[in-house]
Amino acid sequence: MFDQMDFAMDRISEKRLQDLMEAAVQRFGARCLWNIRPEPTVASMRVVARQLKTYGNLAAWRLGAEIEAELARAA
Repeated sequence: MFDQMDFAMDRISEKRLQDLMEAAVQRFGARCLWNIRPEPTVASMRVVARQLKTYGNLAAWRLGAEIEAELARAA
């Protein structure tokens, strides 16, 4: 399983992943990510996307969908 995640991480631009993570934490950290510690990994990004879509407003939901789309492109 870890090999698959590492392989997917190689295909996702590290800069793009950092940008999405920073946007999620800065814009929606207190509302959506209060109970997790986001890390720049595929597994963590999946959790972040789920949290954004579950606890956030429409803008958070859209960012969560964007994160999921980036992860799907890498798979």
